[in-house]
Amino acid sequence: RDAFMLTWYNRLSLPQINVNASPRLKRFYERYIKPTSLQLHLVDMTVFSGIPSVLAVVRNPHTNLAPFAIGAASSYSIERAC
Repeated sequence: RDAFMLTWYNRLSLPQINVNASPRLKRFYERYIKPTSLQLHLVDMTVFSGIPSVLAVVRNPHTNLAPFAIGAASSYSIERAC
């Protein structure tokens, strides 16, 4: 929560996570995200606390009804937070 608010209010540009760099994330992306044609952006927010934290932004370019969704999580590793 804190990492998200710091990022949002300060309009920070943090590094994105490349799903292809992790076999586990790549499998998840290929199985669940790619078939939907949604755009997924994973942002590494670990810099604020040292605890692996990720902001996920999903964009739907096909409709204005639900154009995007966001979520955030922290865990013991970046992969688990994703």
